[in-house]
Amino acid sequence: MNSLVREQFVRSLMRLKNILCVLPAQHELNFGEIVMMRRLLEGENVATVQTNLHVSKPAISQMLNSLEKKGYVFREIDTNDRRKIMVTVTKEGEERLLSAKRDFDQILGRIAEEFGEENMNEFTRLISHLTHIIMEVKEEVLHE
Repeated sequence: MNSLVREQFVRSLMRLKNILCVLPAQHELNFGEIVMMRRLLEGENVATVQTNLHVSKPAISQMLNSLEKKGYVFREIDTNDRRKIMVTVTKEGEERLLSAKRDFDQILGRIAEEFGEENMNEFTRLISHLTHIIMEVKEEVLHE
């Protein structure tokens, strides 16, 4: 692969990672925390959230620690199975999530309007394809 193309590709991935934090700082939530809190409110347990978000246990722990420190979730031992920890979104967490979601939806709506539906569909298709390739290559490399 041409080294310039490779460098531009890596830069694009890094820029994409950085722009995922589109919410203003006043929300004190990052994209992963918003998704986690939303899914917890929908009744998913932490293990299911981890699987669906495709993130590691340490990343989930870090998100939960951050959310707990901010007072947006609390953890308690499951009385039915002491090996499990129940995570609940607090009232303050629900309010912060609602506010962040409102702003995020407004920002996303504006992005979709500017970028266009056809480009959004193509971008989604390409990201899905790229993600599939990355996961396959990662598995191959790790099992060599």
